[in-house]
Amino acid sequence: MRKLAATLDVEAMSLYRHVENKDDVLRGVVNLVQGEAEQPPVAHWADAILESAIRRRDAMLRHREVIPISVSHGMLTEAGMANIEWQMSVLTQAGFRGEMVEHAFHLIGNFETGCILGDYFIGKHGRDIARGFAEMSETEMPVASEHRQYFRRVDRDLEFEFGMRVILRGLEDYLHGASEPLAAREAGVTAQP
Repeated sequence: MRKLAATLDVEAMSLYRHVENKDDVLRGVVNLVQGEAEQPPVAHWADAILESAIRRRDAMLRHREVIPISVSHGMLTEAGMANIEWQMSVLTQAGFRGEMVEHAFHLIGNFETGCILGDYFIGKHGRDIARGFAEMSETEMPVASEHRQYFRRVDRDLEFEFGMRVILRGLEDYLHGASEPLAAREAGVTAQP
């Protein structure tokens, strides 16, 4: 708090009139970054969820140093809570019911968070990762080493959108009854081999 006060050219104690503690400041920073990602209009639920995820990821990547902070403070912000409400509303309006709203929400959120953390990690350790792939043993890891050329050329934006589309397609199939084994498992029916 002293460093922040010095940067703002104010007394450290005066900050406490506006914020409770350091965590309060960090939540505020994360809230500002999350708030940059405005929710798109909903014409089709999957398109809206995809566009929203892209906007949130883009906002986080514009402020990479906020990414580790958001992992611990992300859902506790006003913008984070508004996003939860928006996504669950979109999923409910699309036809998801009960626990499936939560399952779909967590599937989307976990993929999104994992990709953002991956982007952060690659940004911080890209050279080490590249060196690791270059030094990969073709005899110990024949399949991975055969594909290492693709790892270097991955477009993270396209990869994120591809993954989101696969998830959304699976959720769409589930919504329209194309996912019987999952529905049977939810009903407590054990599939026979």
